[in-house]
Amino acid sequence: MAKKIFKTRPNHDVSQDFKAQIKTIFHHLTKEELVDKILANYLAQMASTKTKPEAPKKKKKK
Repeated sequence: MAKKIFKTRPNHDVSQDFKAQIKTIFHHLTKEELVDKILANYLAQMASTKTKPEAPKKKKKK
């Protein structure tokens, strides 16, 4: 999941007003706190749908 998020390109179509609203909500959190909360939310969603998080894919040997 972390690699997927890391590789995600920013969506430049999101309005500056919406970004400002989101930043206002999270401005007091450290990066670590925000990551912890995102992970907890993701895991809770997976548990509620009874779906396990996707396992990391193994790289094929050349």
